[in-house]
Amino acid sequence: MIRMKGLICILRLGFLVVSLAAGNVPAAVTFNFTYFNSMANPNTGFFDPVLGAARRAALEAVAADIGSKIGQTATVEVGVAPSLLTGTGFIGTANQTFLNAAAPAAGIFDGEVYRRIVLGEPDNNPGFDGGLQFNFGYNVALSGTPAAGQAYMPDVFRHELTHMLGYGSLVRANGRGRNNQTPDVYSRFDSFLRTGAGQPLIDNGGNLLLSLEAFTTAYTAGVRFDGPATRAANEGEPLLFYFSDTTHSRNPADVMYVSPAVGYVRDAWSERDIAVLRDLGYVILPGSPVPPLFLKPFTFDGSGFGFKLSTQVNQSYRIQASTNLSDWMEVTNFVATADVVTVLDSSAINASPRFYRSVTP
Repeated sequence: MIRMKGLICILRLGFLVVSLAAGNVPAAVTFNFTYFNSMANPNTGFFDPVLGAARRAALEAVAADIGSKIGQTATVEVGVAPSLLTGTGFIGTANQTFLNAAAPAAGIFDGEVYRRIVLGEPDNNPGFDGGLQFNFGYNVALSGTPAAGQAYMPDVFRHELTHMLGYGSLVRANGRGRNNQTPDVYSRFDSFLRTGAGQPLIDNGGNLLLSLEAFTTAYTAGVRFDGPATRAANEGEPLLFYFSDTTHSRNPADVMYVSPAVGYVRDAWSERDIAVLRDLGYVILPGSPVPPLFLKPFTFDGSGFGFKLSTQVNQSYRIQASTNLSDWMEVTNFVATADVVTVLDSSAINASPRFYRSVTP
């Protein structure tokens, strides 16, 4: 799930990322959507007579893009619940179906979406493999560059669909899992979670490996997802999650960040998003476009503000800066000749705090 929040400045000299466009690749995973109209507020949300068709098309386009990047072959049935119009709380939620008949008494439990795609199990359940719900009471953009304060809805769709793939936790705030007992049932995702000191939260038998006090301390500070692909994509470190949250990245460049893209476009999985899915067992096809990432270390000295940008060789980039997220000026432009390029903004020495973004081309 993803909650609307105010736009967060990443650094005093912060940044935003505009991603590369995805190519046309035949989908390996197909998502079939069944939409449900609201009895209390009919003809709203995905059934709105003016915007409904565009909303459905935008969701299905994101799903087709995700399906084209997954190397396994499967068909996933998704139920889309009646839309909310409150403009408060979560802008989107997602869930996998967990069949009670298949549930262990304790241990690791995979949802139906994961079973279809990664495990390749046949669909013997007449119901849905997963579900989605969205809140169209917020000010959102379905395409183009959103205005200030406007959420980019395709980013929300991508975020929730990624949760539905299994990027999600069953860990409660008390350390227990699905059934609120000990030992308990946890998701495969939970088996990768670690404390800041590197200690696993649970074992494969569903036992919490920490005292309640130790778990609360780790949970409050932010746990980490630790897998080999994730470390490779995250400068050798586990991926840090948000405070008191076992499901959302703390890096705003990630689709799986805790808050949606507001006032800007975030239109593709980051390298870290992809890495987590690979650690979970998903085959993400080589060459799947990923957005350019701003890498540490950041430097600010007498020569200006410098940073490293992960790039794709032979791709053109324009680096832009803004003090208000509305008016952008070009700092530099280049064609990448390596996977990582160093960028220096010498004009930042006497400038006000500013944001940065990468635009292609």
